[in-house]
Order: sequence, then C-alpha cells, then structure tokens
Amino acid sequence: MTPSLVGLSMTTSGTSSSSQAGFGAKVGVGKEWWVGDHWGLGLAGQLFLGINQDTGGDPPTWATLGGGLAFSATYN
Repeated sequence: MTPSLVGLSMTTSGTSSSSQAGFGAKVGVGKEWWVGDHWGLGLAGQLFLGINQDTGGDPPTWATLGGGLAFSATYN
C-alpha cells in the first residue's frame, strides 16, 4: 500500500471545480515469471482510492476509486 496526498479537478460544460488536498492510496499485487534464461514477464493488479473535500461552500466529499492492470517485461 502506498499512502499519498491527492487533489482532484473537473471541468463540466465549461464549469471548473477542484478539491482540497486529501487522502489517497494505491494498493497493488503482482507476480513475475521467468520465461527464458534472461527474460521475465509479469502481471499486476492495482486499486486507487482518493477522498477529498470540495473547495466550494458547504463542501461535499469527493470519493474516487479506480483500478488497472500492469504488465512488465524484464531482461537480465
């Protein structure tokens, strides 16, 4: 897990909004396999989280969640 400080911004129909700095985190797990004498191939899954307060009056909380897959290739 990697904790972080995150900020968000969004523009919709020409109107911009942004958030205060808030908590964020990235969690990932993966594995790499050797497929030859010098080559390794890997795969990892990642999840991202952000929680921020809006900068406007009576700020709502922005919660963001995302995920992804990462691939790797290593030559040694």
